[in-house]
Amino acid sequence: MFRDEKYTSFNVRTRLLEQFGKNLDHWIRSIDVVEKFGTKTQLFILVEKIKHHIASNVSAIAQVTQSNTLVELSFQKKDIFSQLETMVEIGTFETFERPIFGQMTDIYKHCAGLGLNCYPKFKNASVQFVESICVVGSTFTCGVCIDEKYIVVGDAGPQNKLYIVEKHSGYIVSTTDIHSDVKRLCYDKKSKQLFISCYSEELYKAEVKAEDIIKVTKIPFNEDHINFFGALCSSNNEVYVVVNRAIKKFSINDDSNQMSKCFNTNTGCRGLNGMNVIGKYIVFITANNEIKCSTLQGKRKFCYKNDELESPECIAVLSSGLTLVVDRANDGSVHLISKDGLKHRRLLEKFENVSNPTDIWLDGNEELVYFTGGKYIDTYRIVADQQDDSTVA
Repeated sequence: MFRDEKYTSFNVRTRLLEQFGKNLDHWIRSIDVVEKFGTKTQLFILVEKIKHHIASNVSAIAQVTQSNTLVELSFQKKDIFSQLETMVEIGTFETFERPIFGQMTDIYKHCAGLGLNCYPKFKNASVQFVESICVVGSTFTCGVCIDEKYIVVGDAGPQNKLYIVEKHSGYIVSTTDIHSDVKRLCYDKKSKQLFISCYSEELYKAEVKAEDIIKVTKIPFNEDHINFFGALCSSNNEVYVVVNRAIKKFSINDDSNQMSKCFNTNTGCRGLNGMNVIGKYIVFITANNEIKCSTLQGKRKFCYKNDELESPECIAVLSSGLTLVVDRANDGSVHLISKDGLKHRRLLEKFENVSNPTDIWLDGNEELVYFTGGKYIDTYRIVADQQDDSTVA
């Protein structure tokens, strides 16, 4: 009975995928016919319609897969039982159920190759709680995903440690001491280097090998660059850093200890702040509680400010251009800023366990978003509500 119940949801997904395959075959044949016998205008109209249908099909599949779980079932029999002629309990079933992630990743990537954005849109994006990780006695301040399996978390409490944590089990794989109070992290996948900014006005780097963090060393920048450091992000072999009143950068592979200025701006680093680099744009939080988006040279794209965001200090930017903002006021809430910086929605009123959020980060597939603060890491899945989810961006 248990297996049949699970097969029902599995068969729904299978039928959707089979129908999607048949639809693709039909659309390909339609394009071939119009390409041979139709006009360019007719071909253009058909392709645009097909794009809309693809997005609609993919959204329907995503709605089903986002609730899929992997179930392990075991039977524990009792060692001794009597009265076999009557109905007795001969054992118990035990189940372990966990979410499945990354099922739509390849489909989304192929859709992006067609110019389709099938990720959640501003008007239908939402977050669903998945699980919490708790490490008693810790004071987590920041984190970053390093691959499909592990995250690195910084502890700025008395411990001053870096943890490699298995994403879905919460198991601490390794622990590394750092002689400073960790503030923000970023990880460069190409060089496999971890960069760490600290409250003590220092920047560190470390290597990540297998399941260990090794060679934690301070980056000795020239004196004219020593300042309060804030959020940092790697892009194209460079690390961008928020400093007081400016955005600066340095090369990952350059040992000259030189940091160059990208542009001046109204940022502050004595407390927490957020910054992400997405393509040719940089999104950051100012000292005036503004969410600004500029080119890497400082040309403004938008500047968003709203009194409802009392203390925005953490952000994560999706590849679609949407910005997730954590407002730390009143135990924390999560907000969404549109790609053009004109609109804003509240996504989450209250976290499951985190009560004083200090950081937010995404997994590599942009399917999960992590929030940390104190001894907790709360994990949420980014999903699209059913309403209006077939719109093509």
